[in-house]
Amino acid sequence: MSHPGTRTDWGLELGISAAGFTARAITNEPDILSRIRRFTRKVMNEWDLPQHADTVIAVVDELAANAVVHSLTTGSTTAWLALLRKDEAVICAVADPSPQPPALPPPLTHATLMKSHGRGMTIIDGLSSAWGYSDPTPHGKTVWAKIPAPPTPQ
Repeated sequence: MSHPGTRTDWGLELGISAAGFTARAITNEPDILSRIRRFTRKVMNEWDLPQHADTVIAVVDELAANAVVHSLTTGSTTAWLALLRKDEAVICAVADPSPQPPALPPPLTHATLMKSHGRGMTIIDGLSSAWGYSDPTPHGKTVWAKIPAPPTPQ
């Protein structure tokens, strides 16, 4: 048995998770996005998918940043990131307490690409094979993206 904090998938060790699934809290701490990126890279390495880490990290970073900016500043302190390894894809999902659905990506134009903010869903749309969100409730919603991640041939 490993010590607490030494395994990414502590839920598997406790019998409340499954291989290929892990989750982590997202808070409004100043360095949370860098910690989420490190967590995601560690998971991708543990799943033997380092060649897909940069793409998954970019999607996770946008999903988590949206939660922090649009949800965690409204008084709630926690959202959740879940990563699921499924066949030849990684599913990234962020559940946050905001009932506001994500903004649909604007059409790609030079002007939208040059904006300093508001491009998160455009990035997610471009890097994922599919994305969506749960029906918002007063308690929040979950935004997810499916990133193709075939294993490296042996």
